[in-house]
Amino acid sequence: MVAAIPVQMALRDAFLAAGLGCLLCLIYSGLRFVLGQSAVALAFSDVFCCISGVLMLRSAAVSRFYSGLPRWYDLLACVSAFLICRSALGPFLEKMRAMFWRALTFPVQWIGRYVFAPFWRRLFRCAKARGTKRHVKKLEKMKQVNKKRLQNTGRVLYNSK
Repeated sequence: MVAAIPVQMALRDAFLAAGLGCLLCLIYSGLRFVLGQSAVALAFSDVFCCISGVLMLRSAAVSRFYSGLPRWYDLLACVSAFLICRSALGPFLEKMRAMFWRALTFPVQWIGRYVFAPFWRRLFRCAKARGTKRHVKKLEKMKQVNKKRLQNTGRVLYNSK
């Protein structure tokens, strides 16, 4: 049977586990910041944080905790601290990430909007104008060909000679 742990040592272990949960939340948020919101990146960061959280909790239990084993209240403290930190940091970090990527891609957007877009617009306008001119010339040519194909009216009438 497992020996009873003093309450102050159990609280100390729970606070250490909560600190571990906060550290794990920072690692997870950093991974999400760097990797982004794709499904593969989220799956990778989730799996990585679960595995590293279990290993970190086990390592802390062996080296720092009074009992030498992770207890249920240590796990509860770690997970609750992780979730509280994630709910506090999540929206802020998502806005920071959006602002960071907007600032990073601003020069490319500016070049695309003010350099390439006018160029492409002008190029398409010229191609459209060329196409309309070609279409008009084709129509005129077809009218001329159709006029040449008409029968001579003098031969059509029987009494014309």
